[in-house]
Amino acid sequence: MSVERLRAYHAALNAFDPAVVEAMFVEDAEYVSPGLNGVVRGRRAIMAGMAVYFAEYADQQSFDDEVVALSRNVVQSLWRLRATSSKTGKVLQRHGKDIVTFDEAGLIKRVEVFDGD
Repeated sequence: MSVERLRAYHAALNAFDPAVVEAMFVEDAEYVSPGLNGVVRGRRAIMAGMAVYFAEYADQQSFDDEVVALSRNVVQSLWRLRATSSKTGKVLQRHGKDIVTFDEAGLIKRVEVFDGD
């Protein structure tokens, strides 16, 4: 179940449908990412950070190279992405891994994003 949830989450990010993405998080979720400048706590704060990020990188497309369940509710994804800054026109290319923890209902409790290898 968790592997499919992670794939659905990444698809929602690629389309950046805020209502769909927001509904995937528990209220007190944590998001740790250099793209959001560190640790963000709470679904509303996570969505606010994502709104700023996707306003600049609206064309972001990410691709999962590998998705594996680390445990029943924890999934790791090795990913790569490409996006263009609406401010500078510069192309952003990143790769790394996500470790996503889900609750028993399949909602995201924590996302940890690691850039690079």
